[in-house]
Amino acid sequence: MLFSAGLLCSAEIMGAEPAAAATNKATNEFKVVADQFADIQVLRYNVPEFDQLSLQQKKLAYYLTQAGLEGRDIFYDQKYKHNLLVRKTIEAILKSYSGDRNADDFQKFLIYGKRVFFSNGIHHHYSNMKFVPECRPEFFK
Repeated sequence: MLFSAGLLCSAEIMGAEPAAAATNKATNEFKVVADQFADIQVLRYNVPEFDQLSLQQKKLAYYLTQAGLEGRDIFYDQKYKHNLLVRKTIEAILKSYSGDRNADDFQKFLIYGKRVFFSNGIHHHYSNMKFVPECRPEFFK
């Protein structure tokens, strides 16, 4: 069982690799760093004993995860009044964008989205400085 710290958005939106790819098959080595962007590293944790937990313990872990996801909106809202709208807009763009996803502007927008998701809003998670997308304003619009 794998747990990732940091990004709580869906892997589908971000284009993350599946959990099964967390181990390098050639060397059978577990990859701790799941993603790296801006000044952030998202880490994976290997929890091999998870399968040995009782059903009740697994259910508790599941419900605690769900509670955390539900509380995420409250946290976004408390940090800045427009954070929820910004996050939902970014999620919608990333899900529906039909242009070239390898283009430089889209990659810069993707990093901006990852920063918003990781920091639970548009302000840096330590310095609280607002960050803006590095893509061209025309692309952002």
